[in-house]
Amino acid sequence: MSPVLAFFVLALLLLLVGRGFRQLLPTVDRGAAHGVVLSFLAGAVAWHLLLQTLTLVGVPWRRTVLAAGLLLLLGLPRWWKRRSSSRRGEWEHRPQLRATTLSIGWGDGIAALAVLVFALLAPSLWITTPDFVYHWGLKGEHAFLARGIDSAWLGRPWNWSLHPDYPHLLPILYASTARLALRFDASTLQLWSALFLGGIVLAARAALKAAGIGRGAVQGGVALVGLAVASYSIGYLMAGGAEGMMALALAAALPTLLTPGEQLGWGADVEIGLAAAFAAASKIEGVPLAAILLGVHLLRRLRGGVRTAAQATLAAAGPALAVILPWFFLARRYHLFQPTNAGPFDLARGRVILPAMLDAMNAPELHGLPWVVALLPLLALVGRTRPLAAVLGAQLAFYVWVYFASVLEPRFYVLSNFARLLFHLLPAVLVGLVIALAPREGAEPDGRWYPPETAQGQGERSQEAAAEKPRRPVEQIEIQGGP
Repeated sequence: MSPVLAFFVLALLLLLVGRGFRQLLPTVDRGAAHGVVLSFLAGAVAWHLLLQTLTLVGVPWRRTVLAAGLLLLLGLPRWWKRRSSSRRGEWEHRPQLRATTLSIGWGDGIAALAVLVFALLAPSLWITTPDFVYHWGLKGEHAFLARGIDSAWLGRPWNWSLHPDYPHLLPILYASTARLALRFDASTLQLWSALFLGGIVLAARAALKAAGIGRGAVQGGVALVGLAVASYSIGYLMAGGAEGMMALALAAALPTLLTPGEQLGWGADVEIGLAAAFAAASKIEGVPLAAILLGVHLLRRLRGGVRTAAQATLAAAGPALAVILPWFFLARRYHLFQPTNAGPFDLARGRVILPAMLDAMNAPELHGLPWVVALLPLLALVGRTRPLAAVLGAQLAFYVWVYFASVLEPRFYVLSNFARLLFHLLPAVLVGLVIALAPREGAEPDGRWYPPETAQGQGERSQEAAAEKPRRPVEQIEIQGGP
């Protein structure tokens, strides 16, 4: 099997695996775009858990084993549905995944073209991040050769530069692609970064569409996000790294974060849980991001009562805990955590850190895009974007705190990664700004707005509230055709 074919086969199978598992869970129908994103996240997390389990029990990642694992993951949801067929009545309230018609607009075309340019450049290795050479690629290739994650090798003192304490989802994707192709091809593996960028655009589109803003604003926002993430990734040489995974996790959580708290339900818990688990499996910075997503979601779910919030937290936190606990166990067992990860908080380091941040944000190849994140406080001024502002603000505060509580030389530390960390937040900030500034269509007489899927019976509002909602004239519905 050629490496390119192995990539497309694995990506498609992970999408189908995730779709199968999502059919077993409560969902909110937010359209085809967001369904694809969540299905990939679910499939990637399931693949990560399976291969990490194989490593824990000592089963090598031979191609036949990987093929059997994919078949197992594909068949498990079908088996479970047949086994529980006698209890289907318990899930009649759960919206079913359904095919939807995707209306393409001018903004979609611009965003797709931007991602396509990145996808064409990435395999050339011209825009590959140094981290692929010195970090992600090395770990992926070693996992390919060792047929599994070799934690003992990662724990060798000379491997400190490989960030041995990082989660392993990206090396797993690299190594499993190479195992299926029976060779490690660095050029082909860059396509995973293009897939992450495409997922960011799809998730952003779903969030903009669900926000109830006009078609022009939706298309403009999609184009803006596509151009921003592609130009940022090309200019800053980010192919082959995990930054797109972090941005994708945040983008996937956008529709739930932008939904009013009283309308949240089990489908929202699943979405936040998948986003948190994917973030935790992507980078070490994804572990606090998972905690922040779950924490903010818990506070919002408290509106439904403590019992509801507790049940929602268990449902949302389950996938993230399944990712974090084995990772933490292996990192502690093999002494993978680095002493440079944390140190005493030193406010005096700010004399060097703050100017270095400004220099990183002014990198000429980024054309001022990092400064978009400086507009994040504006999101806290608008009620519908306030939960998003809380998540993004907390994550940014964590990044800054690490700089002040590190033993590394501060200027080099900031210049080496601050611009990449801001990329995690950039797509979500852009989506939030568009939603905060664009006028909403379809506002209700009581001043509140309900997402389209809620009005169609797919949301979390009660039947009584739906019955009391005034119907709109047919003419108005026809004029307001969504994107």
